[in-house]
Amino acid sequence: MLYRRLIDGIGEPNAAVRSSPISPLKPRAETRLSLAVEALIHASNHDGQMVEYLRMNGIVPPASR
Repeated sequence: MLYRRLIDGIGEPNAAVRSSPISPLKPRAETRLSLAVEALIHASNHDGQMVEYLRMNGIVPPASR
């Protein structure tokens, strides 16, 4: 339910937006919704990197306890 409210908050999900030079998406295929999804994927990637860093240093991540 929260995701639906967040997506509704970005306005028209299929509205085309100007692409970022570092975006992996095709320049003409970017929409507001695709940018929101890309941001979630990017945040998940950083979370995974943080978990790996903690484990390499002998710390159990809080979500794994």
